[in-house]
Amino acid sequence: MGRAQLVPGLRRPHVVYVENLTGAPYIDDQAKVGAYMLAMDHLIAVDAAPHQAVGILEQIIAEMETGTDL
Repeated sequence: MGRAQLVPGLRRPHVVYVENLTGAPYIDDQAKVGAYMLAMDHLIAVDAAPHQAVGILEQIIAEMETGTDL
C-alpha cells in the first residue's frame, strides 16, 4: 500500500511520484501517468463533503465488523 502524487510543474510532461512498500519511484511513462490522472479525476468526482466523511467511515467500519454490505 502507498500513495501516489501527481507532481505538476516539476517538469513537462507530467510525472507521478508513488510511495509503496519497496520504494518510491517517479513514473514518467505518459500512458501510466494518464492512468493515475484518470484515477485521481474519478476520486475527485466522487469526493464527499467533510461533514459526510464521518458517516461514510462509520458505515464502512460497520460493514467490516459484520462482514456484510449495509
